[in-house]
Amino acid sequence: MNFDLKEEQKEFQRNLRKVCEELLRPKAREVDRDGKVPEENLLELAKAGYMGLTIPPELGGCGMDMVSFLVGTEEVARCCPSTALVASTSLMRFGLPTMLYGSDGTKRRLIPLLAEGKLRGAWAHTEKEGGSDRQNLKTVAVPYEDGFSLSGQKHYVLNGPEAQALLVVAAIGGQEGKKGVFLLELPCSGVECGPEIRTVGARGARVSSIYLKDCLVSRERLLGGEEGPSGEEIERLPQMPLVLAGYSIGVGQAALELAISYAMGRTTFGRPIVTYQEVHFKIADMFVNVDVARQLALRAAWLIDSGKGSHVESSVAKLFASEAAESCALLCAHIHGGASLEEGSDVDRILRDSRMARVLGGTSEMHRMLIAEEVLAGRA
Repeated sequence: MNFDLKEEQKEFQRNLRKVCEELLRPKAREVDRDGKVPEENLLELAKAGYMGLTIPPELGGCGMDMVSFLVGTEEVARCCPSTALVASTSLMRFGLPTMLYGSDGTKRRLIPLLAEGKLRGAWAHTEKEGGSDRQNLKTVAVPYEDGFSLSGQKHYVLNGPEAQALLVVAAIGGQEGKKGVFLLELPCSGVECGPEIRTVGARGARVSSIYLKDCLVSRERLLGGEEGPSGEEIERLPQMPLVLAGYSIGVGQAALELAISYAMGRTTFGRPIVTYQEVHFKIADMFVNVDVARQLALRAAWLIDSGKGSHVESSVAKLFASEAAESCALLCAHIHGGASLEEGSDVDRILRDSRMARVLGGTSEMHRMLIAEEVLAGRA
């Protein structure tokens, strides 16, 4: 691949970086403290083109590619990780399956709102008792004459408390092993948001359970109809792991920049600590981690744009980037020394934000299992 961004991508990156640094970064601490991403953050990202990046122009978007999405997500996460999670979840975890499998009417109604930053979407797959076990879903869609009746409980739904639209994965009653993905517009009779789950990091990206009881939906709400995809098939779309890969690269880059800034300003024994070899080693390790993560993710994004993408390359990128982000955050904390222990500081926030990436979008262990399965089968 050509590692040089196209001029269109560079211009998008420059414009988005300016918006993020001027409008998102100054509010990042407030977002973390208050546990809420303000509506204006998404509206500003929409003006900059991020919220409609991968949405076709006929639905109000920019029609750009996955490399642009990756570059953009890094820029947003570098300045406000919470905003990055809220926006990228809406665009990719909700928006992409809806664009691929939703009815024409649904797409015309919801996708333009997403591109304008006026709709927060969510993906509800995980259940409290199952965690990463997606085969034994307890949420059931029972067919009836006019559609389906959904009942069950979803857990750890990112954007759950504020979602205006939701994709719910459920087992279809009477069809052994068959699972479907249902699109719900909220508020909706039979759907209730559970108590908010306070997370360690990215606290502005709100999480909750979702309860469903006799929620009646039409057949049009089953993505792709009777032959539509299962939740597993959507999870294995090669675009999905790049949501957290881009987030992780942004957090890792922020940790690197924060460490360099502190090391250049902090003086001990009569000289800046940036002159010490021990600090050099940490900064070098951080740079290597971020740079390798970025190249792996760019490769995966380029393969998708070239029609050659697979979940393996994207999983490799997500796995490495998420662990690299946490490593960078820890090294940043070591460079800060005692200052890293201050609650509410930027270092404290980056440490917590970095932790999220190793769990969201599939744990490191799940991605290792998937990669090993493909390698051993000779498919990677």
